[in-house]
Amino acid sequence: MALAQMQQSEMVVTPLSEQELTRLIQQLPKEPDNSSVVCVLALLKGKTASQVSKVKEGEYSEYLALEGNIQDWTNAPDRCHVDEAYYEILVNAKNQHGQNLYRMRNVSYIYTADGVTEFHFYTPYMSQAGMNAMIESLRSHKDFKTIDMGSIKGTMSFKKLTVTAAGGQELVVASLEDRLAARTKQCSEQAKGDEVMCDDLSYSIELGWIYNNFLSFNVVEGIQTAKYLGAEKKIVAIGKSKIEPIQDIRSIFPETSLLASLKQDWIIRNSNKWTRFSKANTWNQFWNFSDTKYYGNISEFQSYSNRIDAQQAAKVVECARLAGKNPSTNSGFSCVQSKRGPSIYMFNYRVYESALQSGFDVFRMDAQSTYVRIYLASDSTGSAVLQMALPRKSSDYFKVLAPEL
Repeated sequence: MALAQMQQSEMVVTPLSEQELTRLIQQLPKEPDNSSVVCVLALLKGKTASQVSKVKEGEYSEYLALEGNIQDWTNAPDRCHVDEAYYEILVNAKNQHGQNLYRMRNVSYIYTADGVTEFHFYTPYMSQAGMNAMIESLRSHKDFKTIDMGSIKGTMSFKKLTVTAAGGQELVVASLEDRLAARTKQCSEQAKGDEVMCDDLSYSIELGWIYNNFLSFNVVEGIQTAKYLGAEKKIVAIGKSKIEPIQDIRSIFPETSLLASLKQDWIIRNSNKWTRFSKANTWNQFWNFSDTKYYGNISEFQSYSNRIDAQQAAKVVECARLAGKNPSTNSGFSCVQSKRGPSIYMFNYRVYESALQSGFDVFRMDAQSTYVRIYLASDSTGSAVLQMALPRKSSDYFKVLAPEL
């Protein structure tokens, strides 16, 4: 994410008058089911007009702002959705190298006679230690959720996922504090001593699945103004005393089992690289990764919608040859059209290294097999998956932790 230079000169802050605050409260609709109104009324209770400001940023952005202390935040009603707050990181604050400040911001949208009003509820800027104390205070006032993971006990509590493995030691899988520290380090390395706004994001943890002692989860970040959500998927191994990212899918399943199952997938069997795939005895022989200008290390191949017979082979090979030379050719290029049988289409697929490191899912298990899918990238047809059925041991444990999987 690019760093945005703070432009304080473009911000105009004006405290409300008593009349303006009274008018605002009177204009709020009396709707007990409206969470935004309930939230804002609760936050304004006991506040003076001078504590509420009208903020104008740049030419178009205007909103009301209220700064609250830790007690205000811990007392905020559930309808304020503090779980969805945004986190700001100001790196090299006041152009002092290494002085980093943090702030939480909650946003509500309320409808009045004057239209839609954006209401920001802030914490003061605070040090990293102060922000961590703030987060822990909020956590202590929130309910925690226990997650059944077989022999592993999981607990989720306000932006923090911990597990207790067989050794009995509690380990932190992911937390808001760790994420803020990591982003601060990354931004500090790029800032070169200048004061910059590093982050302005929301943050959440979404569980995926657990297979034995391997756990999949997403770190999800959102940007308020862009209405954007980005998720970084992670798969980790939970040990007795530490948690580590896996190297790739072979950290979980034997290479020989993976190769044997991949060779049964119809996308692989119908591909133009089937000869190489079928004869490969090692992982590197199978994927044949190469560095590309735009995509990094990938393994590319083409696959067809049907198995081809000898008469169709020449046409399809020629189609693949021409398509490979023409960068404007899309996936799904029609190679053979026949009135007697189904048409045959060619698809351009690629596998990123990341797909084998974290871009796969364990999604089902029965008495005989554990089922895994690897996600492929395709030029214009969205995505496709390679499906694998891998031998199951009687002691294997699997559970889907997210309903969408």
